[in-house]
Amino acid sequence: MKNNIKIVLVSLNYTSRSLGSATPSTALAYLSTFLRKKGYDVSCIDINHFKEVFDYLREKNITKAIKRISKKVSSLDPFLVGISSFSSTITFAMELAKEIKLNNKSIYTVLGGVGAATKPELILRECENLDFIIKGDGDSFPLLINSLFQRKKIGNVSGVCYIKNGKYIKNNDLSVGKEINNTIFDYESFIELQRITPGITTSRGCMFKCSYCSVNVVHTKCFQLKSDIVLKQVNKLINMYSPKNLLFQDDSLLNNKIYFKKLISKLPKNSADFALYARLDQVNHEIIKDSYDSNFHKIMMGIESFNPINLAFFNKSIPLEKLFSTLNLLDKFNFKTELSFIIGTPYDTKESLEIERKEIEKIKMNHSSNVKIEHNILIAYPGTKLWNMYENKEISLFKAFDIFKKDEKLSKYSSNPFFSPFNFVFENKKVPSHIFRNYLLEHLREISNITKRINHK
Repeated sequence: MKNNIKIVLVSLNYTSRSLGSATPSTALAYLSTFLRKKGYDVSCIDINHFKEVFDYLREKNITKAIKRISKKVSSLDPFLVGISSFSSTITFAMELAKEIKLNNKSIYTVLGGVGAATKPELILRECENLDFIIKGDGDSFPLLINSLFQRKKIGNVSGVCYIKNGKYIKNNDLSVGKEINNTIFDYESFIELQRITPGITTSRGCMFKCSYCSVNVVHTKCFQLKSDIVLKQVNKLINMYSPKNLLFQDDSLLNNKIYFKKLISKLPKNSADFALYARLDQVNHEIIKDSYDSNFHKIMMGIESFNPINLAFFNKSIPLEKLFSTLNLLDKFNFKTELSFIIGTPYDTKESLEIERKEIEKIKMNHSSNVKIEHNILIAYPGTKLWNMYENKEISLFKAFDIFKKDEKLSKYSSNPFFSPFNFVFENKKVPSHIFRNYLLEHLREISNITKRINHK
């Protein structure tokens, strides 16, 4: 039944790919469909698909992006705005809430997502324009909306955090969101969508405990959705949007191989090309063949490092000796493969980075057409084991970058590792910080040059 309460949901997970190439926010897709079924009038804004905003972000002009989003929000005249954020976009979210309140003080602002779940009290005290933070998947969101609309107390709304009369209040945490996770979602509430490459997650949380990963901040326990629910979801998205590609977004779809085999055997044939994330130690000939037979043509694996000391620091065990044989198998079945690496640990040296470049060059020389290499500088995201080590003074950070130096709204947060984690790099065990920073930038340049040279050949 329609209740005519207008809700706007905003995803701030910006990627630097081309406009509309990113999968629309799966979190917002779940929540918006869930709320629509409860009778709410829901609109979703994903900044990767909102052209004007995307263009501003490519120019690193956050101020103009915030004003444009806020203007769009105001035009929709909502009762409440829900903002989904990662640790890297907390400051963006806070400034957006401020701009929304400047335009209309009566609009309630609610922050959710991994970034919000790490230190809700700190965020709420820093940003008085945020009315609430909500933790978990969102099952209690309708109760919060109705309580606010009917001017009732919100003490019984699980997962909600807020400041009242200067006191921080945290309601009981919500258990696993069973109702929302069983929702068969769509993208019908999204506005400004350029094109749709759907994403599906068959599980919540992760059985592994990599030190750099924040996936378990929201879901401390991992669980699997029923395969029939996932299959209904796949079929709905294919029937509604006829996508060329569909991405399974689990950190590894192969964590439960019995589940995986049962699921892929029932996927619709000759529909979309499927892609998955996996760990190298889970991939073998049988998995690759079964995946190929079920229309999977792309796989993404986090190798992270060729340095065993770094892998131990990441709490990640990777059988590097099987990497090249696995790539040969994937080539045989014409898979597109993306390998990601992380640099910037306290144990990286000029020599270890040079070894890594040689190994990557070997990969590109032998698999240039099918393998894409991605490098990231290690970031201590709040809520991760690495962040806890930093807070406990077991490791140190230094400010290596100033990503939004020219932006008037975000520059004030640039020297705070919690609010601007992407500006900071781990101090190295052997060389001064300024030299280490140069090592990392040189490594990224060399990797780019290797890729261009080999692709050109």
